[in-house]
Amino acid sequence: MSEVDEKDYKNPLRVETLKEDLLGRESYIRSLEDYLSIEHEFTDGSLVVSLNAKFGSGKSTLLKMWERDLLERRAAGDNVPLVINLNAWDSDFYGEPLIPIISELVDAVATHVPKQAAAKKKLKEAAKDAAWFMVGLANSAVPLDALAAAEFAEKKKLEREDNYEIARPDLLSDYQSRRDAIRRLKDLLNEMLGADQPQAYVFIDELDRCRPDYAVSYLERIKHIFDMHGIVFVLAIDYDHLANSARALYGGSLDFPEYFRKFVHRSFDMPEPKAEKIQDFARELTSYYLHNQKSRFTRLNLKDSWARLPELMAATKMSPRQSIEFFRLLGHLSGTKEKMQGSLYVGYGIGMMLMCAFKAAKKELYAALGRGETRHEEVLLILADEMRQKRNYWWFAIYLGGFKDQSGAHGLLQKHNLLEKKDETPEQVDRRIQELAYHFWGDSIHGERYPQIYKQMEAISLD
Repeated sequence: MSEVDEKDYKNPLRVETLKEDLLGRESYIRSLEDYLSIEHEFTDGSLVVSLNAKFGSGKSTLLKMWERDLLERRAAGDNVPLVINLNAWDSDFYGEPLIPIISELVDAVATHVPKQAAAKKKLKEAAKDAAWFMVGLANSAVPLDALAAAEFAEKKKLEREDNYEIARPDLLSDYQSRRDAIRRLKDLLNEMLGADQPQAYVFIDELDRCRPDYAVSYLERIKHIFDMHGIVFVLAIDYDHLANSARALYGGSLDFPEYFRKFVHRSFDMPEPKAEKIQDFARELTSYYLHNQKSRFTRLNLKDSWARLPELMAATKMSPRQSIEFFRLLGHLSGTKEKMQGSLYVGYGIGMMLMCAFKAAKKELYAALGRGETRHEEVLLILADEMRQKRNYWWFAIYLGGFKDQSGAHGLLQKHNLLEKKDETPEQVDRRIQELAYHFWGDSIHGERYPQIYKQMEAISLD
């Protein structure tokens, strides 16, 4: 694609396959599959791994692309595991996580595993019996009271069988039969999925968004009910958020890393996209949000500023979701009529970019600049890596141009080893920054720029 493609306005959010993925995660998925296949041999039961990343980092999108890839390869005859993609938050209201897990797993096995019809029927019946027992657990006044659970489960089973006679079951024997139902379910699953190589990937998403008690129960059910060789669980989580949920349930002194190790064999941090992939992503977002030219134009001079956008995304360490918010904000803020497109001073355009980036990824800093506060060192440290790579302080000079007074930069640049020349004097640095600020910002706006940009951003209409 060219720097700004005027013809292709495909929505970059509609990414469905690994081949379309702008962030280049296909090689990561292939490496992960190789790891799962090998590591599975060295676990006694199911293999459980977690993919850790902050909210908005693209975990759900990655799982959906991976799921589609596996389904397509399986349909083409490749010997790959069947895949079950579960959104834990969707069943958070239910109370007992075992039932949605059983339901999806049994449906997938019944549809995709080439076993005889009789075995599938047995599996469904065993799943129903196990599910009735777990309903008893979930709905009893004391959730872990086995007697209450068994009594409730028996009542429901009698109703299910259209047997409404008054019965007084032997509750201890009934509880034993329900426990045996769980065992039968595990045995049948093991019969159909048990193997030396992984037969099923179970993706679990949004676990960290669930209620603390539900999230912990989910982990415990995976460990205790589905611990069988042949199944691989992949949890997509925000590790820190899940840790907070567990501590909310068990107390702040909980050693979460050790607790988590009881359930998960290996944790992986999702890799940061490479610089060239961020640039590809930025180009697509630029084309879609800023250069679409259907319902609005942009006052930004894209030929001059488009290359700065991925630099700013990298400097602020935006997640994919934050990047999308950044471009939405910038598209709205810079929107104009056709005759005004490309009309902004570069400095003011960069100032807009900075404020939109800070609102998307550094909200407290955005609000402080909006109040007219100076946060020079904080901004400098955010931009430092880009400044070092370019071996100049262009970014910082543009930022300072948004204030009436640009003096005092020498000390900060020297403190963080960012001076272009070690023998530059404070007077030389101040003069250069002032010249850059005037050149890029001009004199079209009087007063402090950032509060003005903030006011525009917080307004619905830009008129």
